Amino acid sequence: MKRLAVAALPALAGFVPGWGSGAEATLVMGSFEGRLDQVDARLASDFAMGDHFSGHFIYDTDALPNRVGQITTYRQDIIRSFEFTINGRDFQNPVLNNSMRVLDDLNGSQDQLRIKSSFAGAETLAGFLLDFVSIGLLDFDHQALADDLPPQSLPAVEDFEGRDFQLHVVNPANDPFDRIHLSGELDRLNLEVVLVPEPPLVLLLGLGLIAIGWRRRRS
Repeated sequence: MKRLAVAALPALAGFVPGWGSGAEATLVMGSFEGRLDQVDARLASDFAMGDHFSGHFIYDTDALPNRVGQITTYRQDIIRSFEFTINGRDFQNPVLNNSMRVLDDLNGSQDQLRIKSSFAGAETLAGFLLDFVSIGLLDFDHQALADDLPPQSLPAVEDFEGRDFQLHVVNPANDPFDRIHLSGELDRLNLEVVLVPEPPLVLLLGLGLIAIGWRRRRS
């Protein structure tokens, strides 16, 4: 047990961003679900209006922003994972190209949040290549977002005028710009903050495992 605990310490240290620097990473786990309200006819053999979808994602609130005017976009380093299910079929993004757009009080009229995960043809659907999936929120009262940072909490999804789910695919056989899509409305979107412990805490946890193993060995 002692050897096992000691061997596990490097793995725990490697898991924690900022090991040796005293940094603490803040990750946000999001989960969502809803129903499809629009299905392209070419995908009707697999999906139908009213089909249930659900999914979850993880993003890093310490990602660096790219600000252009009132538009703030976070790129590849923000989304850690994005998985979803439609009508029992599972999709998992290999994290090829992701982004989050946070628009706080845009033109003094609205707040917008858009999380996008690109599959870049990594999976197929009914003979088509998956392009990207996204979820978006729109608030004309511009009260949903306090700033242009990745949010750690949000109002209830019912408070948003727009709350959409979109899945776009590409038809490579005919036209690479021929985008086909499924869309739906979110019934639920929850965010939960997960604090990754600081390195000293991980070290203490590891030492605790060693002590437990040593005590059991002596007894």
